[in-house]
Amino acid sequence: MVDSSNARRALALVVLTFVLVAMVAVPASAGPRVFCVANGNVVIDGEPGAWDWTVGGLGPCVSGTLRGNFNVVFSGTGTSDSLGLCDGGVVTNLKIHVKATVSNLRTGQVYNVTEKWRAPLTTFPLVTPFLISGGGESGLGVIATRVLLNCPPGGASVATFAFTTTT
Repeated sequence: MVDSSNARRALALVVLTFVLVAMVAVPASAGPRVFCVANGNVVIDGEPGAWDWTVGGLGPCVSGTLRGNFNVVFSGTGTSDSLGLCDGGVVTNLKIHVKATVSNLRTGQVYNVTEKWRAPLTTFPLVTPFLISGGGESGLGVIATRVLLNCPPGGASVATFAFTTTT
């Protein structure tokens, strides 16, 4: 059994590392960017060679500028050819189409964002890093799920997402 305080510390370290890497890796010319940490679900269904992913969540975002704090609500669907440790080693060809609504808490302005979360090669079930593209922008993200390494349909679908998005 995994100690939940150690699991939380590990997740916090993953999120902090992600934010630091994203701040360095995302070019300044990419446009207005916010960094989000959201809670939600990852539901995976299918069989080896054809896995269907459904993601969704909500949470706070912060900006690297003084433009205010934000909230994000998102959902998406996609596929992968494999499912990491659950069917052979790594995830291949992950593609998730995501629609997000980002709200500026200071101004009330709402932004609708469409992105592609993708990874030619990534990991699952504990942490799944991915690349983000959409609207000429790029970013990074990570999904932390299946804390006890349970493969679907076992375990909980609860997940924590850390990602960049545009406003």
